[in-house]
Amino acid sequence: MTDALFGVGARWRDGRTVRSEPLPLVTVRPPGPPPVYGRSPFRNQELLLGTRVYEAPGPGGACRVGTEVFLWAPNATGTARLGGYETRLLGGQPKRRAALTSLGVQRQPGLAAQVPPGGTAEIACLDHDRLRTAVTALRARAATSTAVHTDGLTATLPPGTTGTAVVAAPAIAGWRCDGATPTPYGGLLAVPVPPGTTTVSCTFRPPGLAAGLAAGAAGLVLLAGWVWPARRARRPRAG
Repeated sequence: MTDALFGVGARWRDGRTVRSEPLPLVTVRPPGPPPVYGRSPFRNQELLLGTRVYEAPGPGGACRVGTEVFLWAPNATGTARLGGYETRLLGGQPKRRAALTSLGVQRQPGLAAQVPPGGTAEIACLDHDRLRTAVTALRARAATSTAVHTDGLTATLPPGTTGTAVVAAPAIAGWRCDGATPTPYGGLLAVPVPPGTTTVSCTFRPPGLAAGLAAGAAGLVLLAGWVWPARRARRPRAG
């Protein structure tokens, strides 16, 4: 889900780079207000993606077989388990917050995750077929070409495009898109696309830093969200 939202095309897994089909760095969303986040991180991801891809657990808290089980328990400390897979949670605000994590693919009907105590816990079941369909839809509304520069990017849009161009980069201070400060779209960059617009151009210069540092920071932001493989090894999933 994170890969789809931030256009990640490669990850570091089990000591090697695993590549997937490149995802759009710039996509155009239909006209409408930006997403308004609520309590659930799973619903917030869906708002940013533009469609529902998670299911709620069924009776007994078990996900449907074939879906991937995700756990959000920010204050929990201890071991979470699903069958033979386990992961350690290190929550406890305000000092620590346990990450949203995968517990693997549901293989056994009715098997529920075991979650250590500690405040709010939420389970969601990711349907990968729905996610692939959503990503395909994003590609259909993606920029036809994107050029990444040392201090930003320029994207060419499909003819007749209108709505909001969303750039898979964090909406932090220092960005300028088409000469104006971009509006955040759920934490990402958003640029209005009126009729007749053919390109979107964004540059990044952090306030108070020299131009050379600004260019380097912009490159790091773009690479981290697009093509730079994640360097954190992930544990193998059960099954």
